[in-house]
Amino acid sequence: MGNSMSCGSPLTMACLGLTDRRYDPTVSDDLFDQDALWREYAGFWGPEARRYSVAGGTPRPPTPYDPVQKKGLPFRADAFVVFRVIRIEETRYRNMVFYFYEPAPAEFCDQDLPEGMQNFIGNGVCGENGFFQVIEEFGVSTYEKDAKINLIWQNMGPESDEVSGPPRTKISTVSTVENSVFRYLNIPGVVAVAESLTFMGEDRGHLVGSGTATKLDQGNLTQIVSSSLAPRMDEADFVPALRRAFADHSVVDVPDWLSGAGPLGVGCLGGA
Repeated sequence: MGNSMSCGSPLTMACLGLTDRRYDPTVSDDLFDQDALWREYAGFWGPEARRYSVAGGTPRPPTPYDPVQKKGLPFRADAFVVFRVIRIEETRYRNMVFYFYEPAPAEFCDQDLPEGMQNFIGNGVCGENGFFQVIEEFGVSTYEKDAKINLIWQNMGPESDEVSGPPRTKISTVSTVENSVFRYLNIPGVVAVAESLTFMGEDRGHLVGSGTATKLDQGNLTQIVSSSLAPRMDEADFVPALRRAFADHSVVDVPDWLSGAGPLGVGCLGGA
């Protein structure tokens, strides 16, 4: 026999679960259940051809690197090769993006640098060797059960720790919109990124991306526009493709995990 004071009785209001999905026990917390597009998005993607330009369409130039501020990109900065692994398990989201940078052009390497600045990061020679970095994002599904993901940790920067930790804002999210995934990241006082990734092809075998990033550096705002095209990959092909990319870009600092026996060989960023 029900309690006369419980929700839905003649003396009380209707149960919240009838009007609010947050309290409806029949609505799953699993992101795959909330939107089937997440199942399509998860997996291995690459090699992704990614292009960057500054506002007005000018290719983004390389910039000297400041080892104190950890800012600058002393490599070819308008075209990258990118691979990504997207893992979604119930309420948890992890996005690992592997960036490969070509060596900087000779005119950049030959210029005189301001004091304290460098024309390379790590080991190698400007103009001869490229560079590699991992960018990671972690997120969880929202309490609203609305198929959105709140980003709770990310890193970015040439040495992968320029900005690490929580986004420091409640409006950094990843969400689905019809046939696309929309990503918005806002790190106050550093960068704001808006990017859409749209599935193409009958089998949704490609992701076409476009986005903008607005960066604040010493009081100056710079807007960067990006475009990308990535095919879906089989997991078995992923690590061999990474090895080829290291060779193709003449990267000197090859991480130890690349020779690991596991399917990916890399754990959290701190072990990369």
